[in-house]
Amino acid sequence: MNPRPEPLESRGRTATGIAAVSAGMILFALVSHQGLPWLVLGAGGLLIAARALAWSQSGDSRPAAVLGLDRLSMKIAVFTLFGVGAGAGGGLLHRNALGIALQPAEGVEPFVVVACLVGAAEELVYRGWLLGKARAFGWPAAVVIATVAHAAYKTVLFAWPATPFPVDLREIALWTAVGGIVLSLLRVFSGSVTPSIVAHVVFDFVVYRSVGDAPWWVWG
Repeated sequence: MNPRPEPLESRGRTATGIAAVSAGMILFALVSHQGLPWLVLGAGGLLIAARALAWSQSGDSRPAAVLGLDRLSMKIAVFTLFGVGAGAGGGLLHRNALGIALQPAEGVEPFVVVACLVGAAEELVYRGWLLGKARAFGWPAAVVIATVAHAAYKTVLFAWPATPFPVDLREIALWTAVGGIVLSLLRVFSGSVTPSIVAHVVFDFVVYRSVGDAPWWVWG
């Protein structure tokens, strides 16, 4: 599962790109719930992440391979089905932890589409591009790097709400890391980011399907 070792200079470029993308996303998450001038700083964080991603990817003619979207196989299909089950199970556990009815009487609300798109975008960044680039350091390191980067982003997202809100940041970090490991292993063993995307989308659908308005943390 490990690619051929990259030259030291190439691995240095990869590490710099991963660090810059992660830092930019964390900066955006930290200030995303605030008004001006903080929103300008948040936009700058997204710009840093986008520029770093493009810079680290320059010269690589195989973006689909980095994202794990360059192949189709029975193995990917099997892991995708497993991702459906993992996402649905995780979503039901999360609803139960939040004290939300597992089978809400309300129908599916339009907002769930936005929630699912956000989840898919996170997977493309963290389990797709970031984990794909981190393969240069071996799969175990790639799983750790992607999990820590995503957990840091998600935890910081809750750290500074626009109005005071009780949040257990340690619990968020812990469970995001646990979920991140599962999603990363789906990517590793399937060889594709597709199962991870499907699992995250199913999780978000189960959690947010009856939510009419965006929770304050979603827009980060």
